[in-house]
Amino acid sequence: MPNGGNRDGENNIMKQQCPKCGNWVEGIEVSEPYVSNDTREGMKSVAGIAAKAGTALELIPGGRLVGGLVSLGLKGAIDLFADNVTKNSLKFSCSCGEVWKAPLGSGYTEQEIKDFTLFRQAWNFFFENGDEICSSTEKVDAFLSEWESKEMVSPLPKSELNFLLAFCAYCAIEMDKGYIYISRKYINKALYEFNDSEYHLFAELLNNKESTRNTSLIVPNAIKLLDELKEEQALLKQEWYWGQLQDAINEEVRKYKNEKIQEKKSYLIKNSLFAVPILLYVIYKYINYDIPDGFWSTLFSWIPIYWLILFTLGIPYLVVIADCYGVYSRKNEEWQELFIQQYTSFKWSDLLK
Repeated sequence: MPNGGNRDGENNIMKQQCPKCGNWVEGIEVSEPYVSNDTREGMKSVAGIAAKAGTALELIPGGRLVGGLVSLGLKGAIDLFADNVTKNSLKFSCSCGEVWKAPLGSGYTEQEIKDFTLFRQAWNFFFENGDEICSSTEKVDAFLSEWESKEMVSPLPKSELNFLLAFCAYCAIEMDKGYIYISRKYINKALYEFNDSEYHLFAELLNNKESTRNTSLIVPNAIKLLDELKEEQALLKQEWYWGQLQDAINEEVRKYKNEKIQEKKSYLIKNSLFAVPILLYVIYKYINYDIPDGFWSTLFSWIPIYWLILFTLGIPYLVVIADCYGVYSRKNEEWQELFIQQYTSFKWSDLLK
């Protein structure tokens, strides 16, 4: 990690201090990807990190750079990230053999370049070595302690580093429940530096890990935040958040399903109390109807009246039965769709395509 940044005012040259020997090194603009091949290969084991956090879904780390430059991440969008950063990258090669890179673009201050470089190094290091870091509480603590001690000034990269530390602690919750509070400490720090909807969504994940969780509050808030999450700017993939909240969502969907089914049962019972006795009586009278003899049989008959009652009352009652059956026979995916539509317009099925 470079120890600092300096710009030569006369020649407009960016220099940084070598972290190994302390020499000041001049940066050279390069056209190679900012994300190294080692990092790309390291992403193949990201699923293992996600599994430690409670799901086998793969993550897509990304990041938001000051000035609107978006780093889209390390899976399908990794090449786009490299293209975006290529023209604004500096490569530093010290005579001692140390090599590092830094993003550079118009509108960035030296401090912002330094802080984003530091954050990207932390992010890449974690996702290259996540399996090892999350293998024990001692290694998790060492990682948290090392990167927490780094000095950062710019609010956005500083918040993203705290987010990364919160995620690292979150991955260790299965080993020790105490990491819930450690993770919450870091996400609160991230929110203090930068009020971002993804940070609030992550906080809901932590609420869901509490033994006293209230899913009736967590799930609606999380779904709304998940809908607001912009995939191209998210640090973690939407599917990962969904996977972490799935147990709470399922619990709320069950409550919603039971409530709606109970409503339909009451609706069916109320209609049955009125319609069934009348229909049974009319059917009984129709079956046992005796056609009058003589003169009156040509002037009047109850048969058309019976049929009129059966059609007038029977068809609406069949509609009620069909409606109730449609509710009772819904699949779980349909119940999830209906539940989510209370809070957002996106479809649950679209999220997992």
